[in-house]
Amino acid sequence: MKCRQFYFTLRRSGLAMLMLLSLAFSAAAMPQQAAKAGFDSYNYGNLKPGSSSQATFTFTVAASISTSVTTLDQFGYAFSIVSDGCTGFSGDGSCNVVVSFTPPFSGYFSAILQFSYLNETEQNAQIYLFGKGSIGASLVCAASVSPDRSLKVATETVVGATFKVKNQGISGSFDQYLEMPFDATLIPAYTSFSDPGMWVSSSEGGKLKIALPSLGAGATFSGTVFFRLNPENMPVAGKELSFNYYVLYSTNALPARDIAWDSSSILLFREESTVTGTCYSNTVKVSFTDGNRDETVGKVMPMTPGETAVTAGTQVTVAGDMFIAGELFSAWITAPNGQSVALAGGRADANGVGSLTVDTTGLAAGSYVIAIYGHDSEITGRTILTVK
Repeated sequence: MKCRQFYFTLRRSGLAMLMLLSLAFSAAAMPQQAAKAGFDSYNYGNLKPGSSSQATFTFTVAASISTSVTTLDQFGYAFSIVSDGCTGFSGDGSCNVVVSFTPPFSGYFSAILQFSYLNETEQNAQIYLFGKGSIGASLVCAASVSPDRSLKVATETVVGATFKVKNQGISGSFDQYLEMPFDATLIPAYTSFSDPGMWVSSSEGGKLKIALPSLGAGATFSGTVFFRLNPENMPVAGKELSFNYYVLYSTNALPARDIAWDSSSILLFREESTVTGTCYSNTVKVSFTDGNRDETVGKVMPMTPGETAVTAGTQVTVAGDMFIAGELFSAWITAPNGQSVALAGGRADANGVGSLTVDTTGLAAGSYVIAIYGHDSEITGRTILTVK
């Protein structure tokens, strides 16, 4: 394990910890929660350095108060008070403080949000705030195939399986390789790679292994493996071929770790270590049905149902299984006059299926193109609905 570790200490004033306030906090996509009196904590989770998340903290008092003040005790500038409705608050009831977390770099961050006031005695409540600036590679693996419509059962047939690997993380990946399984009816013929650092290290057991160079943050590499038909195991008409792959890689990351506290200081850990990850591509398919026919070099793939006719007012569900599991997709419908209207997008499911239901109520007669575009796979699923 490669490790670099740094320790930061921040002294804080010793105020009487009389837990007489109640706390509540909420954040985006999170329901309001009631917290116990006294010390409590809130974790902002993992954010990319430079990105932000806000949380609202509600302090409630049951008696009339005066001289109230909110303080934020921290190391560095990861946390900031966006709005403070509690400093100068008087009377009884509730007040809110909104705190933003913006990690300036990768590491662990913490702070203490404190609300103090005078009644008969000085009283205060504290919330420990935690957050982490993420680090490491985040690979997206996309696959496509050409010809993309059909193949011919013939010795001259060549089919290309293309891979594209993008690093959407904030640091590089390294010590990595790609594995691509292939059907027994195929034989690897030749390759085309975008980087001279790629090379085929083995081809056995129905699996091709390709050594990959390091990939920096924001970088992309790609390649195509071309297959010929196996003369000793020729496919039969109607057979479907599937292509996908996965990349095993190493990257720097921040391991899970508790932040240590004592009565007088905040201890902030920042540690980097080498971890491994796996990136799985989408699956693309093509069948031996109608000769070697390619329309879009794998950029547009057919969905189900295929071209079909429906009566106006019918609801039709269209789906494509060529997407990356969990990826976001956009969708639209194009009318016979060429005008397109956006439809509700969504996410592909765990099997890489993106689907939507189209309501044809009110559509004029004619042929409409329904399309779904995967933001990571960069593939468009397409089908045609003819409204009668």
